[in-house]
Amino acid sequence: MAQDPTTLSYGRGHLDIALPVDARATLVRKKPLPKLADPGAAIAAALKAPVGSAPLAELARGRTGACILICDITRPVPNGLFLRPMIETMVASGIPLKAISESCKRSCPHLPRRPDPMRYVAQRG
Repeated sequence: MAQDPTTLSYGRGHLDIALPVDARATLVRKKPLPKLADPGAAIAAALKAPVGSAPLAELARGRTGACILICDITRPVPNGLFLRPMIETMVASGIPLKAISESCKRSCPHLPRRPDPMRYVAQRG
């Protein structure tokens, strides 16, 4: 016999699991956060006035290249929301687009590589 199903975040969706009745499990959930009314504006504000750091434009000025570290699909990170503004900020600060790369921390080696983040620049023109 199994316990009532529990829904877990899994990839870009969810997965229902049911553990055996005698299983001792601790389910750790993140605290719910309110949705931002304008995520794009929040990201722009964070890039201009980050907590504990100089603005990205200032950090990028005078640099010849940059590498953006991103998480793989096992982490719920909205790469599609923040990559384009980061890349645009770095390009506006003088870093050539071709000198900006990404490195993806892959928590699950069997997952396929993600495509080049420059697709976020091309997607919205």
